[in-house]
This record gives sequence, C-alpha cells and structure tokens, in this order.
Amino acid sequence: MHGGYCYKYVQVGCQPLLSLLPFLNSTMSAHEEIVQYGLQPEAFIVMASVFLALSTVVVGLRIYVRGFMTRAWGLDDTLLVLAWVCDSLVFRK
Repeated sequence: MHGGYCYKYVQVGCQPLLSLLPFLNSTMSAHEEIVQYGLQPEAFIVMASVFLALSTVVVGLRIYVRGFMTRAWGLDDTLLVLAWVCDSLVFRK
C-alpha cells in the first residue's frame, strides 16, 4: 500500500472502501436489500424523476443557447445530447 491506495480498490486506513458499502458487494436480490436496509423504492423513483426533469431543462437550455443563439454547436454538445438520451432511455426501463 502506498499513500492510502491499493492496486484494486481504495483503502481507508486498513479497511477497504467497498466494505464500507455492503450493498455494492451484496448477493441479495433488490427486494431483500430493500427489506434489510429499510430502503424506500418510492423515494428513489421520485428522486430520479426530479433529476431527470432537471437535466432535461438544463440540456434543453444548452441546446437553445448553443444551437440557436450563438450558433456554436460542437462535439461536446453532441455528446451531451447523446448521453442525455441514453440516460433517459435507461430511466424508462
């Protein structure tokens, strides 16, 4: 170990970071995790919906400004729209 870092994962002191987040290494189903950790799936859906709506507004404003006002559309804008579309499709599933 050199400077707090290990080859495959980050360590916090002598404890691997992944061990601090037990649900990342879990072999339980999603339903079992919800029951064990007391998670509320409705809260995740609401939070994801809010951030999807916020990102839609931000991407829409960027398309308007870069595409129509300044006429300075670039590769970064194309990649941003592509990433937003992929995120929106993942959210719908």
